[in-house]
Amino acid sequence: MRRVLLWLLSLVSILFAVQNDQQCLETMMKLHDLQNRIVKKSFEALKPGTWAKYNDGTLALYLGEQPVDGKRLYGIEFQNTRMPVSQIWYAEVPKNFILLGRKLTFLTLDPRIAYLNIGGVLVKVDKDLIDLYLTRMQPLSIGLTPAQIQTTAKCVHDTVLRFRSGIRLPSGKVIDVAEIIDRTTGGVVYMSDEVPFGYVRTGPFGSPGAPSLVDFGYGGHTPHITPAQQRAAKPAASLLFGPGRF
Repeated sequence: MRRVLLWLLSLVSILFAVQNDQQCLETMMKLHDLQNRIVKKSFEALKPGTWAKYNDGTLALYLGEQPVDGKRLYGIEFQNTRMPVSQIWYAEVPKNFILLGRKLTFLTLDPRIAYLNIGGVLVKVDKDLIDLYLTRMQPLSIGLTPAQIQTTAKCVHDTVLRFRSGIRLPSGKVIDVAEIIDRTTGGVVYMSDEVPFGYVRTGPFGSPGAPSLVDFGYGGHTPHITPAQQRAAKPAASLLFGPGRF
């Protein structure tokens, strides 16, 4: 689940319709509005302590924001995973696309710092190593992959976006979701600006094995990695490339 959340905040993928130019533009506009609402409402505007729990037991805890090198970073801590507790800190990165002569600015979230517990040692991973890891996660999201300003979007996928109301989570909470179906690949993802971090599930509801949201809330959990531990974390490069390492 941590791997999914590392890049789902860029809407998992920006998919394009192929039926005709007007339908393509309409689909892109809906994705644009959903993406930007999720970044602003379901991430940056959250209060520290807001959390979401997923069906593999992972709890994602919102940490709030902190300034780093003149840029605001927004953090999530991942608890109760099969892996040790970790934190990822994101920066907001606007990315511009040109579609049918119209400029659309998507707000995306770029992971800049990660704190990982490796063999009992808290390690700080910088953007370069995060990017190296992300290049091995295929396929990468168009929203997450660094994009040139004024990139021209192409309508290459047959995509449907529709909204469904009254979806009940296992906890009993009821939410509205956006259902994004890529008819070209058969993929489907559910997102919602009503839940922390925007992610609900991949795959059809009821399908086994798909990562999915089971509950969310606004308090009762605290971070396991403290600011003091962050400051004392060892740079990952010193472990990877220090004496006796290659």
